[in-house]
This record gives sequence, structure tokens and C-alpha cells, in this order.
Amino acid sequence: MLSTPASRNPLHTREITFQGYAREDGLWDIEAHLRDFKFHPFTTGGKTWEPGQAFHDMWVRITVNTELVILAIEVSMDSHPHPECPQVIPP
Repeated sequence: MLSTPASRNPLHTREITFQGYAREDGLWDIEAHLRDFKFHPFTTGGKTWEPGQAFHDMWVRITVNTELVILAIEVSMDSHPHPECPQVIPP
């Protein structure tokens, strides 16, 4: 456990979660979710993000078989701070 920190104010949080699922068809899904948010208004890409509003909200799902061969990948960006971000993901 960390020691008690000096007095401070939160600036930025990045949450990353991973969950694994056993599917009925014998395959496995691994899902990851990433969220970034700040504790003060934040302006980028011509938009102001309010405190606690996720400016990155991204998902990835990987489906594998029992040999861990990747069979499918799906991604989603529910929010992003720059207009060009969705163009990074191929169709």
C-alpha cells in the first residue's frame, strides 16, 4: 500500500478494464474498455469536454478459439477528442 500523499488535486483518470467470456459456441471473447476523463473542463479538437465526461471511450473485442488463434476483432470509439480519430480504424 502507498503512503499518504501530499495534498493534491486530481487532473486526469484513465480507466482500462478487461473481461473474458466463455461463449456457448466454445470460443472465447476478450473485451477491453478504455476511458479517459479530466476533472476540469478540457478543450481539444474544437470541443469542450466537461469534468468526468469521457473524451476517449474505446472498446475492443477479440474472439479466440481454444488454441488462442484470433478469429475476429471488433473495435469502437464511442467518443474521441480529435476529428481525425475515427479515420484511424479501418472499415
